[in-house]
Amino acid sequence: MRKKIIYYAVFFFAVVGLAAGIVLFFERAGNIKAATFGWLQTDWSGGASTTAFANHANDQSGWNKFYSKSANVDTSGGEVKLSVVAATTTYTTDTDFNAFTLDQAYVSGGAVYAKKPDGGSCSSNGQCINNWCNANVCTNPWLIGPCSGIGVYYQDSGTAQWKTSDTACDTPQCGQNGGQDGDTLVADNTVDFSTYPARNTCKTLGGRLPTTAELQCVHTNKTIYDDFGVFQSGAYYWSNKENSITYAYDPYFSTIFNAGTMTYKTSSNYIRCVKTQ
Repeated sequence: MRKKIIYYAVFFFAVVGLAAGIVLFFERAGNIKAATFGWLQTDWSGGASTTAFANHANDQSGWNKFYSKSANVDTSGGEVKLSVVAATTTYTTDTDFNAFTLDQAYVSGGAVYAKKPDGGSCSSNGQCINNWCNANVCTNPWLIGPCSGIGVYYQDSGTAQWKTSDTACDTPQCGQNGGQDGDTLVADNTVDFSTYPARNTCKTLGGRLPTTAELQCVHTNKTIYDDFGVFQSGAYYWSNKENSITYAYDPYFSTIFNAGTMTYKTSSNYIRCVKTQ
């Protein structure tokens, strides 16, 4: 008679009230036999035990112990549930509230307020939806004036390079590939302008760099647009127009307006953003 050796392996899986077990028989001679059985546990009131183990023949139902659990798991009443931890946090200061990201809200005197629409009274820019408090009134920062079709951002946005390298402006940032006179940065704010700092500044504000014609119109009407003293006299302002591989147009603002000035794209000039209305 050929001798056979039988190997037994028992597997138990417990998942909050559901379990299954399998016994596998392996015959060295090559023949395989198998059997299955079920195991169901719905009561966990027996508590944790590292010494008591269920027997697959006798404890397929009615077993109520488990090996271990996390401290925040509650097995009282035979159920398995997360323990409820009661806690209260109180915020009362501007520092507390400003630790969070504010969306259309501002903090003052230990309280949170909704930002105010245009026309609302204000004492700071941060209280206004459009982020401009002008003479204690929330106002749209895009000034509408005689330069038809555009709003002009109410303040200079500092200085920046036209491009981070003196190289050609290609698509999709410009209309054509290769540095050439008259090519312009596109108005599409879905385009990546990370290497075009001046244009990227206007993108962040929801606008764009102006054309040389728009800059000339703004200069002609600067007494209307400059009620807030924000134009720099004797300064160069970036336009959206490329001149060559290395240069871009930066019209000169003073008592005169010179639309033909140009400089290296890596130079830092003033930024005046506009927005098509």
